[in-house]
Amino acid sequence: MRIEFSQMENPQKPADKTICFTGLDDMAIQLLAQAGSKLRQKISRLTLEITAYLATHSGANLFMVDVSNGDLPAELSKCLSQHRGGLWFDDFNLTPESARALAPHKGTLIINNLDGITTKIAAILSATPSNLVFQSPQDVLKAEVAEQLADHKGDLVFWLKSLNGQTARALIRHKGPVAVLRLRQLSPSVATILARHPHQLSIGVRRLSGPVASALAKHTGGHLGIDTTHLTATVARELAAYSGTLNLSNLRSIPESVLTELCLHQGNLTFSYLKNVTNLAVSRLAQKPGGLGFWDKALSEGCCRALVQHRGKLTLGRHNNLSLGGATALLKHPGPIEISQPQDMSPQVRAILKKHHAIKIS
Repeated sequence: MRIEFSQMENPQKPADKTICFTGLDDMAIQLLAQAGSKLRQKISRLTLEITAYLATHSGANLFMVDVSNGDLPAELSKCLSQHRGGLWFDDFNLTPESARALAPHKGTLIINNLDGITTKIAAILSATPSNLVFQSPQDVLKAEVAEQLADHKGDLVFWLKSLNGQTARALIRHKGPVAVLRLRQLSPSVATILARHPHQLSIGVRRLSGPVASALAKHTGGHLGIDTTHLTATVARELAAYSGTLNLSNLRSIPESVLTELCLHQGNLTFSYLKNVTNLAVSRLAQKPGGLGFWDKALSEGCCRALVQHRGKLTLGRHNNLSLGGATALLKHPGPIEISQPQDMSPQVRAILKKHHAIKIS
């Protein structure tokens, strides 16, 4: 078994097979250093004492991978359920006993073996308050498993290579956010079914066609996420018809033809990882109705000046790297501004922004 701590939201597994501890406090480092040799040799025989200690490390993602014999004992699962960060289980079979022991966990459970999830295990997991993430793009989500998971109260996220209509119909019963990502393809008929989901919906597909975009744009849940790195003008035109919040979560750049179509969108428009955008493009987006959001975009001073034209709510996320000049420019933004989890904001920039008449920094 390899155990790894990470502070990243979407950590990548390292290529080696070593035990990696990062982000631990001094006490944890001292304890684990003393037991390091034993842990390396007998890592598959973690004691309840050590497992209970690992579970107390809050605010990190804890990976459990390369588990001996493919199983995680229920007694260790019970200890791990006390962990308040994300729990990532890779390449092992979750038993009903382990699932029942993990059910009280409050955070995010990430499971990389969807094929091993039976209807019984799915029913147990549906009772957990944790968000459920199944990152197994080579596996198939069975309709009967989806039926059980649809009773879950938190977020449901799936990495799948394909999705059929029967399974889609089961998923839209879920009374919360649903995300189906990493799809190789999606048919218009299945997209039509997914669009009936009455809550937040996120779809990730390798190539989004015009008919699929048209079907998804009829979604009535108020928030539609599209996870793709590339949009054509045709697809953008269809998505622009969506009446709710449209989140283009993985779009990196906006060609002129795509920009023209997106500016016709009447609702809130947000970008999660937009990297390459000109001041002129931001200026054009600022003139569209509805809110604008840039989650992980470093805004130049020129972009901030362009956003002054915007009349709706402006949402900025982490890593916006605002300069003093950019912050000063945003003081002229007439609408409300919300900045979430600013990780690179200097005290000077924060002091300037607080002078805005309607700003929230969280």
